[in-house]
Amino acid sequence: MRKIFGVFAVGMLAVAVGCVPLNGDGNGGNGGDGGNEGNGGNATPFSADLSGDAERPVPVVTDATGTGTFTLSADETQLTYNVSAAGLSGDVTAAHFHLSDNGAEGSGAPVFTITDAIVNDGNGGTTAQGTWNISAADVSNLQLGDIYVNFHTDANPGGEVRGNLTADS
Repeated sequence: MRKIFGVFAVGMLAVAVGCVPLNGDGNGGNGGDGGNEGNGGNATPFSADLSGDAERPVPVVTDATGTGTFTLSADETQLTYNVSAAGLSGDVTAAHFHLSDNGAEGSGAPVFTITDAIVNDGNGGTTAQGTWNISAADVSNLQLGDIYVNFHTDANPGGEVRGNLTADS
């Protein structure tokens, strides 16, 4: 019994002084791996509010709205996304991430298509979830606020709702 207690006490001491991480991620859970990712080794959250007013070059009159949450991995190679919209004129026929100066007139070319991730509910609602293996150039554009996501419908083939991704503070 004394030997078991001694091993337990040494283990607890190692945890107390930070020698053994409790969260299992191997980095102690605070501050990441100390790399030069520019974000302290932590994932970076982004969000977007989608609306017809944000569509370009011509805003779309629609009651549809949407939201998105996004996470850029600590090593800045993957962007996970969870985007949804409600009140659309119909099912989403296409969905993309595009390049654009934040809110600028004119739409940029698609840089990543998420159409295959779309799940329509048949009542003007949709969701898309997945992961984009993002390039370093697109990470730079993301950090500048120059990437947006939009949903296209039959009634609005150029896009019904759109929103630029912005870093959460």
